[in-house]
Amino acid sequence: MLKLNLNKCYRKKESFYFFYLTVSGFYLFFLLSFFSVSNSIANEIEKMCSDLVTKASLHIEKVGLEQAFKDFDDRNGKFYSDKLYLYTLTSNGICIQHAENHALVGMDTRKMKDPSGKWFIKEMIIQSEKSKSGWITYLWTNPKTKKIEHKKVFYIRMDNLKDKKIESGVGIIVVSGFYIN
Repeated sequence: MLKLNLNKCYRKKESFYFFYLTVSGFYLFFLLSFFSVSNSIANEIEKMCSDLVTKASLHIEKVGLEQAFKDFDDRNGKFYSDKLYLYTLTSNGICIQHAENHALVGMDTRKMKDPSGKWFIKEMIIQSEKSKSGWITYLWTNPKTKKIEHKKVFYIRMDNLKDKKIESGVGIIVVSGFYIN
């Protein structure tokens, strides 16, 4: 006859459950910690982005558009980093400065759509008429990864600038953003 030691079998099963719960607990703790850190990093880069645009708009008021744009495009300056750069549009959608892609300067960007078909510049212009600052999210090709990723940008609209680069009655929208991966 075959005798089973049920007590030994029960202890193995109990050990397995204890191991499973311990591993599951550590995994859950890791995930929660990761999301907490990720959320903290996202909040930090959002703050860096909005601070950069705020500083840029104050810089424009202080030195004028021509000097400000030179400063924004300076890759060794305080307005450019490997994570953030600035671009500036008129309130009617013409790109007048772009630190990363100079080919866009002079282009009517209202005709630009993201890969999903979203008219993100038009949306930013309309939103900036209601709120002088805010966030827009759209899809764009990340120049570093060469992949289409979500990009989140912060803008500040500035009206009533007295500058020869801008025609009377046209404001500007100062923008910076980052890729969400």
